[in-house]
Amino acid sequence: MNGYTLISCIGTGKEKEGEYELTAYQFSEGVFEASFFLGALLKSGKYTPITEIILVGTLTSHWHLVLDDLIRINKAEEYTKLRLKIAVETRSPQGISEETLDKLGEVLSAEYGITFSIIAHTSDIDNSTVPEIFPFYNELISKIEPDTNILLDITHAFRSIPLLIYQALQFGFAGQSRRKVELVYGDFKKGRPSVARDLSEYWRLAALTEAKNLFANRLDGKLLAELLEKEWPKGSEIISDFSTIVECNFSHEIPKWIRKAKQLPYKEDIPLPVQELREIIMEIITVLDKPYTSEALLAYARFLETKALYVQSIITLQAALETRAVEAYGTSDEIGYYDPFQKKYREIYLDELRKLGVYSQMFDIRDMRSKIAHGGTRDNDRKGRGTPPKPNLTAIRKILDRSRESVDVFFNNVKPKPGTELY
Repeated sequence: MNGYTLISCIGTGKEKEGEYELTAYQFSEGVFEASFFLGALLKSGKYTPITEIILVGTLTSHWHLVLDDLIRINKAEEYTKLRLKIAVETRSPQGISEETLDKLGEVLSAEYGITFSIIAHTSDIDNSTVPEIFPFYNELISKIEPDTNILLDITHAFRSIPLLIYQALQFGFAGQSRRKVELVYGDFKKGRPSVARDLSEYWRLAALTEAKNLFANRLDGKLLAELLEKEWPKGSEIISDFSTIVECNFSHEIPKWIRKAKQLPYKEDIPLPVQELREIIMEIITVLDKPYTSEALLAYARFLETKALYVQSIITLQAALETRAVEAYGTSDEIGYYDPFQKKYREIYLDELRKLGVYSQMFDIRDMRSKIAHGGTRDNDRKGRGTPPKPNLTAIRKILDRSRESVDVFFNNVKPKPGTELY
């Protein structure tokens, strides 16, 4: 990423004799004075280079106050007249005009040597005006230069405006490559230096919360692994590996994943969010850790079902049944291979299903699994024509429900040979 796009807000603020109070803001680089926090932020040089600045407010925000720092340095009559014009307009019912906003943007761009874009919308901000306001925030996203980091200044303006920007950034960047987003706040303290506070961790925690929910609810841990890569590299790798197994339907990798996950150091001193994620991994291990591969796969299939991942569940369930047959009739070296079951044990397995009275239910599992694996095969109707089945998660779910007891009957009656256990 190349530099920053700075997004700042303006409201009506606390005024002192018609101005924002001149304030000394403390940065790590030193103390810098300005009446509008943006001025101190630019003076500090903490975030460089800033390639674009987007100012956001309402039509009645006190836009004239943005000029005060410039007027203090440059007594140009042009700026004083513009300030007066803006002050009059913002106090009118209709607020500042688009023409005046454009002029303000031109002045700020020329003085600071940075492109300024200004966005102003109605000051009536509530549920009823969201449909009217949100397009302005979509416009904000479109103005952000590509390949830049985001610096969000939340010092001034109504509290709702930074929240709307925050949400617009999350909404607008969905599906895009991740950008670094930093938050800064000028914490005003009367009579002493006001601290410029770095609140960037709040953005990271929001992203971490979203990623955690995605992993906990749908077992998609790609984003979570990316966010944890530096803070918890071993845990990041474990989460990424599990997510890949789920996504690729590589269920026979589950026993290997369990062995690796159990080696994570669980007593290390780590931050609370990571502790909670570690507990999620521990819960998964507890559910899936079984003495036989077939039992681990069965537990995994049913775990996938609890996450509404019905396609992955039925594929894994068929793998569990075939693996149970290999454990019962074959050797440990044949577990996880396709040919031994198909060429040596398939007929024995089918005979056993008939003896146990569960052939029909097991056929439904295999048939649906085959349809999924082959992209939706055609069912032959009575005239011999093929009719493509419709994708139907409800049908898969019903098969999983109907076959549950039959699967247990098979597992309870077909026992693995000694020597085929995992541990």
